Amino acid sequence: MKTYSKFVAASVFALLAASPALADGNTNTSNIDQIGVDMTASATQGGTGNTSTANIDQGLASAGNNLSATITQDGFFNVLNDAQIIQNDDDSTALITQTGAFNPLNYALIDQSGVSNDATIAQSGAGTSNSAEVTQFGTNLLNTATVTQGGILNDNTSGVGQNGSNLTATVTQN
Repeated sequence: MKTYSKFVAASVFALLAASPALADGNTNTSNIDQIGVDMTASATQGGTGNTSTANIDQGLASAGNNLSATITQDGFFNVLNDAQIIQNDDDSTALITQTGAFNPLNYALIDQSGVSNDATIAQSGAGTSNSAEVTQFGTNLLNTATVTQGGILNDNTSGVGQNGSNLTATVTQN
């Protein structure tokens, strides 16, 4: 009986130690393009060992107002989490959330043009390289950019570029 329990314990340990090798390894790609007003788009991607890319492009060629976009990416041992939101025109809200552990790269980009836009990027986890960029250019007034990067043993890089007046940019890294 003791030999059997040692074998089971060793098997469970080997299985847990090899879990990254047992990843599903999917390639997840999501592209959403919207033209118009009062639009909402969201993409959610998760898993283990994946390469995930999500792109939301709203108000192409300055044809949209009141836009809302959300991308959520979560997972462990993912090869890449890449999230990008592009919004053209006014009164837009963009949110990218990337969480998980031991992902070599979480990359997030929000690019907005227009007036009264809000961009938020939140990246957290453990043992992950996080890179965040927010650009708010054009005839920008009253735009807000917020980047929060946290976690344990992470490498965090952030950049915010804005032009116009009455702008707010906040970057928190810990």
